[in-house]
Formats: sequence, C-alpha cells, structure tokens
Amino acid sequence: MKKRFIQICGVEYSIEEINFVADDAAMGRSNSKSGEILLSKDLPDSIKRATLLHEIIHQISDRLGIDLTEIQVRSLESGLVPFFKFDI
Repeated sequence: MKKRFIQICGVEYSIEEINFVADDAAMGRSNSKSGEILLSKDLPDSIKRATLLHEIIHQISDRLGIDLTEIQVRSLESGLVPFFKFDI
C-alpha cells in the first residue's frame, strides 16, 4: 500500500503500512501530533480495514475531546466496520 492521506476533523493524516517489531502485538497505531496512522503490513485486508476504522475512531475521540475508552472504541469499530469498505 502506498502512503495515503485522510482528513479527520479537518486535520490531514498519513496512512502507512509498516512492520511492527516481533514483540509488539499492535495491529495499528495513530498519533495526533504527527498526523500518522500506522497499520501492520502483515494483516489481511479485512483486518486492516477494521484497524484503520479503529484508529480513525481514536482520532475523532481525541480531536473532539470525547475521551472514549478502548472498549468503547472497539465497540464502535465492530458495529461500524460492516458499513465501510475502505480500499486497502
């Protein structure tokens, strides 16, 4: 996947696939300061889509000061992912 960009609450984020270190169980990460969303290269496309949505929800929560918990983010992700078809 080439480096791509997405707007979240008016802020541009880059989306990149990377190799996470072997002892890191993360599937994705996002950083509002650097404007990055990182996805694990090793995931199947369906999981990458869910992970991207998960990180987008985190950033919306951070940008709007909603302070969603991880359980709330996961719940929204699992409820919304069937409605979204990201081109990964």
